[in-house]
Amino acid sequence: MDEPSESDGACHSCGAAVHPADNFCQECGAQLAGSGGQPAESADGGTVPLDGTTDQHTEWDDEQSPPRKSGPGAPGSRQGQESPLRAFGTAFGLSAAGLGVPLIVISILGAILLGIGLPGGPVIVGMVLLQFGWFVALGLWFLRRQGYDWGGVREYLGIEVPSLKEIGLVFVTWVGIIIAAGIILTVVTEIAAQLVGPSNAQPAENSTGDAIAANPQLIALIVAGMLLVVGPAEETLFRGVIQNRLRESLSTVPAILLASLLFALAHVFALAGGGSATGIAITMSVLFVTSLGLGWIYEYTENLVVPALLHGFHNSVVAVATVSAATGLTVPELLLSAL
Repeated sequence: MDEPSESDGACHSCGAAVHPADNFCQECGAQLAGSGGQPAESADGGTVPLDGTTDQHTEWDDEQSPPRKSGPGAPGSRQGQESPLRAFGTAFGLSAAGLGVPLIVISILGAILLGIGLPGGPVIVGMVLLQFGWFVALGLWFLRRQGYDWGGVREYLGIEVPSLKEIGLVFVTWVGIIIAAGIILTVVTEIAAQLVGPSNAQPAENSTGDAIAANPQLIALIVAGMLLVVGPAEETLFRGVIQNRLRESLSTVPAILLASLLFALAHVFALAGGGSATGIAITMSVLFVTSLGLGWIYEYTENLVVPALLHGFHNSVVAVATVSAATGLTVPELLLSAL
């Protein structure tokens, strides 16, 4: 029996139905002949995709923008083929699964382990690793389900050793985040105070912050965890998978805004019990601004390591400041005590 051909409206690789104008199969990601025929062969034996770009890496001057990736997972690759509502539904489902599954598992498993008498410290550390490990596992599972091999997953996420310029951009962006978040916090708090009264217009406290303040002797371990676990794990799911997935069907600004909204909403449970509904809304507005900075730097660099570094660095500064305020130690004294 003859294999399905694209002239029959089917992908030559997996047999899924395709539209004649598609350049890539939406099921397996295989390149299609489309309306321009099969990819041409380049002089060095590579292939020239239908958009005329080559599959070889090229150099560019510092003054020029780096070349944009093309093909499945590229910005705009699903525009006109998928409704924005479906794209957001997929992103929302990933966010809900990323939050809901570990919340249920940790609640049950943590109660069991503490109930049988295991020390609270190791149990808490294990639960944290489980939660953030799930973020990474969920994101990788989703991309593998989309047909990407491991090389394709790395390319989709954009995992590269950051350049000195990108590292410098991390600190510049962080300063911008702090300034913007301070302005938003002041404005939103003032508006809330006028509406509900000053006593109800205090930002909600994150339960993680309370745990950090209660264990100042662990500050070095906490900072390492922020840089090596929390930052990379959250950025893998919310920027590498969710924002990138939205970016395939939406333009840049809506994709960043929606991914940032989902990121802020994912922290609701960590804020519950830490203040009033107004206080939670105030804190979420600050988280939203922080997420905008993370989303922008990922979009600009197309390198997941960069927002992961920014995220880990930001959380580390917050953790050190939290412990410093709780203990009365200056930051240098606190860092020296952790050595």
